[in-house]
Amino acid sequence: MARGDADDSSDVDLLVTVGPETSGLDLGGLLMDVQDRLNREVDVVLDRSIYPKLRTRILSEAVAL
Repeated sequence: MARGDADDSSDVDLLVTVGPETSGLDLGGLLMDVQDRLNREVDVVLDRSIYPKLRTRILSEAVAL
């Protein structure tokens, strides 16, 4: 989506930064809410789990919400 090359079948990758008290239930709720609002598949990715060799590219393409 951020690169502008998405089509109607594309999913949304949502990169999130979470605090120490964020639970899996919080992330699951976020996932379900965003999918419902956008009416498409969403992947929630934790910023701390980005593969180090891809980190620079991913962060350079990210759009802050």
